Amino acid sequence: MRETSLLRTMTVEEYFRFEEGSEVRHEYVSGELYAMSGATFRHSTLALNVGTRLHAAVGDGPCLVVMNDMRVQIAHDVEQRVVRALGATRTPEVFVFDRDRRLAYHGTVDDSRDDENAVTQRFLRDALDAILAGAEPVTTETSPQGCFVKWRPKAVANA
Repeated sequence: MRETSLLRTMTVEEYFRFEEGSEVRHEYVSGELYAMSGATFRHSTLALNVGTRLHAAVGDGPCLVVMNDMRVQIAHDVEQRVVRALGATRTPEVFVFDRDRRLAYHGTVDDSRDDENAVTQRFLRDALDAILAGAEPVTTETSPQGCFVKWRPKAVANA
């Protein structure tokens, strides 16, 4: 059995170096590493569908879409202040800001969470096209679809 008291926190740079040689993926939160288990079939399917739709929505423009296997440095929001400020409740939940950093679209990617062939409205694609053309999106808000945000107990206590 591994002695957990020997674990220490890592810097972001140490984390990236460690992950390069690791066979197991880890999530980095506040300097601590958490081994990530394999995702469920439903989660993997949802992530793939969202990634595919986001990629189609952004096209060949200046934005990139990457899947969860990509090790990237992201904003460190331990107390979940950004999520709370945005009012996010689901994941995925899309927030698109225009050039003036005003919220231009909030909601879901399209109108069919589970079946790409049933999509009739591409809310995210339409919003991005409008914003890139210098216009306001026709639809500015839809109901997000997905799993509920997992709130950190410390963040809830400090809110």
